[in-house]
Amino acid sequence: MIPPSESVSLSGHAILVGHGRIGQIAATALRHHGLSYVVVEADRRLAEALRAGGTAVIYGDATREEVLEAAQPLRAPHRRGATGCVSGPAGARSRAEAASKD
Repeated sequence: MIPPSESVSLSGHAILVGHGRIGQIAATALRHHGLSYVVVEADRRLAEALRAGGTAVIYGDATREEVLEAAQPLRAPHRRGATGCVSGPAGARSRAEAASKD
C-alpha cells in the first residue's frame, strides 16, 4: 500500500475506488464541481501515474481494511463520498462490503 503524500489533506473528500473508465468520469465530474477526492487504485503503474499528475492516490486493494482506512472514509462528508468504480459484480460486492464495515 502507498498512502497519499504528506501534502494531501483528506477532509471533506470523495473516495473513488478505481480509476478506470467510470472512475475517470467520476473524477472529471468532481474536479468540474471543485470537489476534492482520493483514488484507491490497485494498478501500481496507474497509481504512480496519477500521483505524478497531482492526484491523491492510495495504491492497494480496496477490499483490504487497511487500504480503505488510508482513504480516511470517516473524514468524507456524511460517508456519501465513496464511489466504487470497479468492473464485475464480485469486485463491486467485495469492495462494498469492505466499505460498510465499522
